Amino acid sequence: MLSSLYSPSVTPMTRPRTLILPLVACCALALGVSACGGGDDPQAAETTPPAETAPPAPEPSEPAPEPAPPAEPAEPAPTESAGGETEAAPPEPSPGEIEIADNEVPTPTSVPAGAIAAVGAGAVEQETFDQRMGLLEQQAVNQGSEFPSPGTAEYETLKNQTVDSLVETEQYTQEAEALGISVTDEQAIARLDEIKADLFQGDEERYQEELANQALTEEQVIEQLRYQELSNALVERVTSGVVVTDDDMAAYYEENMESFVTPESREVAHILVETEEEAAAVLVQLADGEDFAQLAEENSLDEASAVNGGLYTAVRGLSVPEFDEEAYSLETGAISDPVETEFGWHIITALEDATPATKQTLDEASEQVDDLIRREREGSIFALWLEAVAAKYEGKVLYAPGFEPPPSIIEDPASDGAEESTP
Repeated sequence: MLSSLYSPSVTPMTRPRTLILPLVACCALALGVSACGGGDDPQAAETTPPAETAPPAPEPSEPAPEPAPPAEPAEPAPTESAGGETEAAPPEPSPGEIEIADNEVPTPTSVPAGAIAAVGAGAVEQETFDQRMGLLEQQAVNQGSEFPSPGTAEYETLKNQTVDSLVETEQYTQEAEALGISVTDEQAIARLDEIKADLFQGDEERYQEELANQALTEEQVIEQLRYQELSNALVERVTSGVVVTDDDMAAYYEENMESFVTPESREVAHILVETEEEAAAVLVQLADGEDFAQLAEENSLDEASAVNGGLYTAVRGLSVPEFDEEAYSLETGAISDPVETEFGWHIITALEDATPATKQTLDEASEQVDDLIRREREGSIFALWLEAVAAKYEGKVLYAPGFEPPPSIIEDPASDGAEESTP
C-alpha cells in the first residue's frame, strides 16, 4: 500500500542497497502491488527452510512432513569448526575506514516554533509528524486494525517510534548534504513515473484512486521517493570502498561449502490419513483404478499438498525418517503400503526418479559468493557508519515538550540490577 511509505518500523537498516529507514521499503509494496518478492504461498512459507539456517527437522505439531523444494544456495549462516567454535567472518572495518562528513553539527538552544525537535542545523516540523501519524492511522483502518487511542501505552510507543524515525531521517539527510549528495524533486518525479508505468501501466486514474484510498498526496509520495533515492546514494557512497578478492572468495567458499550443495530430491505424491484402516481403504480404491490425485484431494489431511493432488518434493533428510526411507526406496510409478509416521498414515507414490545431489563449483558460484561477501562487508561498514552518525548527533537534538524520548533501561555491569536513564 502507499501508506507503507510511512511504516511504523523505524529501526535503521544495516544492509546496503536498502533505505536507511524503511519509509519506502519497496515501491511496489508501497503502491499496493505485490511485486516485491512473490505472493503469499502458505506452503512455501511453512515448509521452505530459512535462508540463513540449516533446515529444521519437522516439529511433531506439523500436519505433514516438511516438503522443501530444492533451491539455489542461500546466504549461509556462520559455520562451526570441528571444535564447535564458529569460524571467523570477514574482518569488520575499523572506524577509521568509515567516511563521515567533517561538518560541525551545531547544538540547538531552542526548538523552532511549529517544530517537535531541533536536530543539529535542522528541525522536524509538527506538520510532518501529524501527517505521519495520520497516515499510520489510515494504514491501520485499511488493514482492519484499531489505531491506538492517544494516552494509551500503545499510542505512546508508536508516537516515540515516529519521532525517532523523523529525527533520524533529518540526521541522515543532513549527513548526505554534507557529503555533497542531493536528489532533486525532478529525479524523484522521474522515479515515480517509472513506478506508475510499471505498476499501473501508465493508468493515471488507477494511480489517483490508490492515492485517495491511502489518503496520500502525490507531494508526500514524491518527498519519500526523494528520500529513498538520497538514502540509496548515501549507502552507495559509504560502502564504495569494499573490495572482494579471489582469495576472499576461495576462503568463503571453503568455509561455507555445504551451502552450495543442493541435496538429493524426488517428486512424489502422498495421501495422509489418520488410521491404518483408512490407509488400507485408500489402497483398495487405488487398486480399483481410482485416481491418486483425486483421492488425495478428497482424503488427505495434508491440506497443503492435497490441493495439488498430493504432490510433494521429498528432499533427502528433510522429511521424517519413515517417510524419507519409503519415498526413496520405491520404484518410479510404484505405490507404497501404508507408512506410519508421527503425523498419521501415508500412502506414497513415486512420480519420478530421484534427482541426485549436486554441488556448485566456485567458478559456478563465483558471482553469488562475491555478492554474499560484498553485502556482508558493506553491511558491517554501514552499521559502523550508523553508529558514528548517532555519536556525532549525541547531544545535538532538542525536543519540544511532550516529544522527548522515553527513559531507557540500561544495565550497569557493576550492579546486579538495571537502572533507568534518559538517553
